[in-house]
Amino acid sequence: MALNVQINRIKVERCLIMFKNWLAISVVVDVHFRWALALLDLKSEFGQKIARQNPEYFCEEKLLGPVPLSAIIQRSRDEYSPDGFSEEYVVSNDTFKYFGIPVFEFASEWDTKKDYPDLSLLPEEIDLDRIDVSSANASIGMSFEWQGKELVLLEYNDITGIVSFVPAECVDVDK
Repeated sequence: MALNVQINRIKVERCLIMFKNWLAISVVVDVHFRWALALLDLKSEFGQKIARQNPEYFCEEKLLGPVPLSAIIQRSRDEYSPDGFSEEYVVSNDTFKYFGIPVFEFASEWDTKKDYPDLSLLPEEIDLDRIDVSSANASIGMSFEWQGKELVLLEYNDITGIVSFVPAECVDVDK
């Protein structure tokens, strides 16, 4: 077993790692490490170094995806609406977990942060005023830039005040 792991690691070190393993990244418990992996630039020398040191989160071939946004919404409608969850809340009702998509959640304001102390406050680069808060689903699919990466709004929960995004390469905004 140890020899097999070493051979795989040598194999990984010799080739340029080009793609992220979203299924593995989505189950990382440490939110900051999950963000680091999801936002890592694999075209940079640093990104390649991190990929070589953590091969379980990267792959040589692109995995299936990105997931169509309409498929996420449809699964939410099919699976969760009968249970009393609104299909509009694809993060709150855990629909996104079915697809193995990493999600970044932020508190939209200080009052929300008090209720959810593990969440970071929404970064200033993400303009909350651009999000239509008239209904939870009004702005789903909107694109935002954060730290040089494109993120897609997956949910604005008007009840909790939590704003949820996914990396743009994980979702095909086809709604």
